[in-house]
Amino acid sequence: MKLFTKPIHKLSAVLFVILLSAAFVLMNQPTLAQAPTPTPKIPTKLLVLQEPCALDPRNWVLNGSMNMPYNTRYGTVANVWKPFSFSIPVPYFRSANNDKIDFDGSQEIYANETFDAGIYQTVHNLKPGAYYWFRLGYSLAIKETDSPDAPADTIGRKVGVDPLGGADPGSPNVIWGPDLFDSKVVINRPEMTMLFNARASDATIFLRAIARDQSVGVNRVWFDWLCMEERADISPATAVVTATTPAVTRTPSATATATFASTATPLPLPTLTPTPAPTATSIPSPTFAPLPTTIPLATATRPAPAAASVAGSPSILQIVIIASVLLALTAIALFVIGYWWWHNNQLKKGNQVPMIIEPRSFLIGLAIGFGLALVLSVSLFLIR
Repeated sequence: MKLFTKPIHKLSAVLFVILLSAAFVLMNQPTLAQAPTPTPKIPTKLLVLQEPCALDPRNWVLNGSMNMPYNTRYGTVANVWKPFSFSIPVPYFRSANNDKIDFDGSQEIYANETFDAGIYQTVHNLKPGAYYWFRLGYSLAIKETDSPDAPADTIGRKVGVDPLGGADPGSPNVIWGPDLFDSKVVINRPEMTMLFNARASDATIFLRAIARDQSVGVNRVWFDWLCMEERADISPATAVVTATTPAVTRTPSATATATFASTATPLPLPTLTPTPAPTATSIPSPTFAPLPTTIPLATATRPAPAAASVAGSPSILQIVIIASVLLALTAIALFVIGYWWWHNNQLKKGNQVPMIIEPRSFLIGLAIGFGLALVLSVSLFLIR
């Protein structure tokens, strides 16, 4: 009775152990493992628009040159744009011709005291999931005193975007770029540029001025020359958040109104009946930040469900399967060892009993199985 000691049966035993080993290793692979999504390369130059880009008819932002001002309770604001303020009292807004980058003028915000305010515009008819890029070409900050005016490093500027198209600058959906408190260079600063993924058919662009200098004098900020275009050179995102409001036609309008509230909200236009402003709690001023070396990439505050992690987290079913395979391998190993010990004792007693599997064959199969399974699992991971 040496049926189980034939080479064919030794080979079968080795193959059996190989299959069990492969199953064990493969069970440890994450179920939906994916390579990380590469971060889009941040563009630094215009793709489609031509200079002067603010006047290019393909510019997604209306009135990027800040002309055709209209009257509000707080001064004049560039057509299509609307004012907002985090601070009370609200600073003054006016269309300026003294500091600008083009012949159409610029938007100035100023006050004798500190302030945190700006202007915004909602852009319509975007492609949800596509990437868009905008750049504020001119952002000057000056402290005006009896001595010659000089660029002020205590007056900051920053840009932001709400990829869902909301008009509340205090919303958690707004993604703000870094603070810019350096006025040595005021044209085409990388801090005033942002790349974002449109999560709806509307997106709102915010231009914000933050004056912290409480010394005697006037804090002044000028905004001019905003350009925006679609970045067709970047693959669209797959996940899209449904717009909360229907898209409207991109038609300039100077009579649009906004509701005045105590926190950071759009300021009312003159068509509203003036009412006393309630007590406000200002949003804390941003801290000083070092100038970035790259343009910030905007990411939505409420992102779509992310892809599964590369590391993966095992589910209950996966844990049960792994435990079952481990128990099966342990049982087989104990059986082989026990049977080998019993078989040797029987041979010492002179009894002839068949040898189903030799320990050496079992160990060889185990080693080969884990090796092949490891190579296979690494190959599957790289393919995914």
